[in-house]
Amino acid sequence: FIEERKRRTIAAEIASTATELGASLADIVWSLRAGTRNLQELVYHLAERGTRLFPSETTEFKTEIGTPPSEIQLSVAVQRNVLLVVLEAMHNAARHARATKVVLGFTRVSRATWKIWVSDNGIGMPHDVEKTTSMGMVNMRRRAGLIAAQLECQSAPQQGTTITLTFNAPS
Repeated sequence: FIEERKRRTIAAEIASTATELGASLADIVWSLRAGTRNLQELVYHLAERGTRLFPSETTEFKTEIGTPPSEIQLSVAVQRNVLLVVLEAMHNAARHARATKVVLGFTRVSRATWKIWVSDNGIGMPHDVEKTTSMGMVNMRRRAGLIAAQLECQSAPQQGTTITLTFNAPS
């Protein structure tokens, strides 16, 4: 009986990992496809991924668009790194936060500067956010650095986490 339960658990984990891997590969292909390298397509793609990642019956997912994204062309590096930072933040919220609400926000800060964030009302991070060496945070910081973006993480136990990426996309 225990062996059967163990096999089912392992099979479910394999299926979940395969689904995540497939979605990640699709995101990479999307980011390299011609005609998708503009801010509007990036934000809409992330919003669509969020709706698939957070089914309404378990976690409410919403978007807050302060300034509608424009068709500003993005370099491959900016598009790919913004995409991967935001996806990592959303996946972290889905896997670890135990949140009932997740928000993807986006707005213009200045003529060439934009801000995108993922906020949840989950359990928060159990340790000092600035000193964390978790692989997800290390990768997000590295990706932000590659495009000279600013990454901020605010988290408090039982109050949730907000990951904010401020980046340049000159018009």
